[in-house]
Amino acid sequence: MKKEIVFGPSVGESLRAAQHTGIGDNSISGCANDIICLEYNLAFGDISEKNPSDKRYQYLYKSISTMYPAEIHGSLAKDWIDDLKKKNQRYLTELKTAIKNEKEIRIWYSSAPDEINAFYWLMSFLDSQKHYKNISAVFISPDYWSGSYYCRGTAMLGPEMYYEALKLEKEITENQIKNCSDRWKELRRENAPMRLMVSGNLVSLPEDFLDSFIRNTINKFPEKFTIAGLVGEVMGAYELMVGDFSLYERVLCFAERGEIEIMEECKEKPMATRVRKSFCFISD
Repeated sequence: MKKEIVFGPSVGESLRAAQHTGIGDNSISGCANDIICLEYNLAFGDISEKNPSDKRYQYLYKSISTMYPAEIHGSLAKDWIDDLKKKNQRYLTELKTAIKNEKEIRIWYSSAPDEINAFYWLMSFLDSQKHYKNISAVFISPDYWSGSYYCRGTAMLGPEMYYEALKLEKEITENQIKNCSDRWKELRRENAPMRLMVSGNLVSLPEDFLDSFIRNTINKFPEKFTIAGLVGEVMGAYELMVGDFSLYERVLCFAERGEIEIMEECKEKPMATRVRKSFCFISD
């Protein structure tokens, strides 16, 4: 059976269900043990390490603890990261074993920031292992049309959709692996605050790249609103496919700069914090 690689737990769960969904041959073969879920969230933060390790988990802890501060939520953020680290270590060991045993590998990914970054990292990892055989991928494009529905990425694939998506499966060649590996090395050297797909290319971007989207949305909002409402509107309006953690952190920068003012801070649920436009927004 093929080893199935995904880059997020929700996709992994959906794929597990797909292994048991369908009639006759209309299901994905394999079992839960065939799924390798590598969750590194590489779109933001430091990627200078050859393989995600201490710096990566320190960044993820900082992001999560901003949303779930220890004084309110105790060890939730630490426990979350400790569990994530153990899972990634276990799955990476499984991947190394699959490579050693020359198992077929199939990768499911899309242009969603965390997935496309993880894909490039994986190509770099395979290149470092000199492993170029029996590798294929199913790429779900932002305009994927099945004939019945649009699907913008793997996160939108329901269990019943995987079998049909197999028609997109393509072999990954040695040249493709090496090209992606070289690009990932460049991105690591640049080590920018974020990496997103722009005009079909994965590029390094400054930390304020998202600010214009946030600012445009604030301009359309009433004087008072919640951070959650702002983040949700940005995610829906611009289809950036970035997570709410990243947008929340940028909104905090708006507050630090005085572009918005905090009215009612909600420490238990920071996204529920109520804010209002500062004078510069009201006067526009």
